[in-house]
Amino acid sequence: SEAIFEKIKRVRVLYDTFWSLGTIWTENPILNLKYIMKDNMYHDTFDMFNGKPVIVVAAGPALDKNIHLLKQAEGKIPNICAYTAYKVLLRHNIKPDFVATVDAGQSKHENEEDKKQTYDAALIYLAVSEPALVERFKGKRIFAYTSHYDILKSILPQKEKAIDAIYASGSVTISAIHAPLYMGASSVIF
Repeated sequence: SEAIFEKIKRVRVLYDTFWSLGTIWTENPILNLKYIMKDNMYHDTFDMFNGKPVIVVAAGPALDKNIHLLKQAEGKIPNICAYTAYKVLLRHNIKPDFVATVDAGQSKHENEEDKKQTYDAALIYLAVSEPALVERFKGKRIFAYTSHYDILKSILPQKEKAIDAIYASGSVTISAIHAPLYMGASSVIF
């Protein structure tokens, strides 16, 4: 029946994803350990926005349409952007408060000049995030633990708090929306 066919399609997509990304999903956390061990932890950001609204910026047609509003809000309302939207903001001289990335192979979509670019923005990243991209962020970096990598919990530096996990799915936007709520935002403007 159609329900069985849909289930088979979903299983096939998952299989293809794991087959194509399995190695990189294993290697990236190991390569990121040198950053994870010294960078700030996600739980250190708890309630940092203390009841303020936060803007979440994702790439897409609405960004081009509303970029002027982001410029007006800059410095007044904190913002978190997906890495895919970061370059658009930079082209408009808008500096986000945080950039979020969850992609294991982000730079495969970039040209060689982009791969040499360094950034001073604060970065929120996961264990699977591409190590070369993490390295390019020279400002504050925040490692966000996910339950997908429980083994890391046993070696992460404890800072007198439980290690809280960020909600992560296949979309950086989901994590970028979860982050300000965890950080104490009164509302998320998307």
